[in-house]
Amino acid sequence: MVDHLRDERVANQEQDSLLRRLIALSPSGVVQLDYDGRIQSMNPGACEILGVSAEAARERDWSALGGALARETRRV
Repeated sequence: MVDHLRDERVANQEQDSLLRRLIALSPSGVVQLDYDGRIQSMNPGACEILGVSAEAARERDWSALGGALARETRRV
C-alpha cells in the first residue's frame, strides 16, 4: 500500500513537471489566476503578448491588464 502511494506521488510529480515545462516553452500565452482573479504566474508567451513581465503582473488583478488585453485583441 505504501509503495503504491509513493509510486502515485512520483507519477504525479513527473506529470506536474512535464506540464510546467510545456507551459513555459509554449509560444501561446498562458496566465494562471487564483480564485480571486489575481495573476499567480505567466509564461514567457503571455509576457510577450501582453507586454508585461511576470514579476510586474504577479498578484495584480487580471482586469489591471485590460489595456494590454484590449491592444492584443485589436491586433488579432
